[in-house]
Amino acid sequence: TRARVDWHARMAASARALEPLQAEAEALAQALHETGAAAIALQGEHARLQQALSVSEAERRELSEQKSIAVAARNFKEAGRISASLKALASDEAARAEHKERVAAQTETMRVALKVLSAERAEAEAAVASGERRRDLRLHALLLTRLADAVRALSDLSHGDGGNGARAVGDGDGAGAGEADDGDCAADVCPPATPASDAMAAEGEARLLLTAHRNSLFQQAMVLRERLGLEELTEQMALPPPRGAGSDAAA
Repeated sequence: TRARVDWHARMAASARALEPLQAEAEALAQALHETGAAAIALQGEHARLQQALSVSEAERRELSEQKSIAVAARNFKEAGRISASLKALASDEAARAEHKERVAAQTETMRVALKVLSAERAEAEAAVASGERRRDLRLHALLLTRLADAVRALSDLSHGDGGNGARAVGDGDGAGAGEADDGDCAADVCPPATPASDAMAAEGEARLLLTAHRNSLFQQAMVLRERLGLEELTEQMALPPPRGAGSDAAA
């Protein structure tokens, strides 16, 4: 139906309006994940460099003691070899220390980036949540309007049954009674349906369809109200305003 097509069109338009915000939030979440992984890797590298420097320092102290012993023993050849080892070790330590400083600076940069990304992601997610709530509020208002229309249509149909429907049933009963009294029409040859019974069947089918439509709208509105944190929808809330209430209020 046209109402169903309009409903799906509104849902699609709402989804499209939220797509840029959702894409931004997802991109920030991905960037936050990648930056966090890089920061963890840098912290691990910093810890390994620190451990290597600690081992190197212990080795350097031990070599210095060995050199002192070699010099005291006038073993200059061994002392020279140890001196070369100490020089190479000192060069390695300087390179590791410089690398450690760079890693520390990069880690600090990552920490700042994580804070910025985390704040931006929170803002983006808040914008998505706000957009979703505005969408749900609009859809909720539309559902309530259509629910009231469905309830009014059911009410109008019931009032129609009370007048035309009862009159149609009465006319049919009267005609049937007259024919039975005259004996002109046997039950097995009389027409199976009359215009009145056809109208009643059509009204009954319309009532079933309207009731199913109303129940579907009611359930959808209840789901939206729960998501929006609103009070539970009641049958009374779904009733349309009395006819003429708007004009009376305006007057």
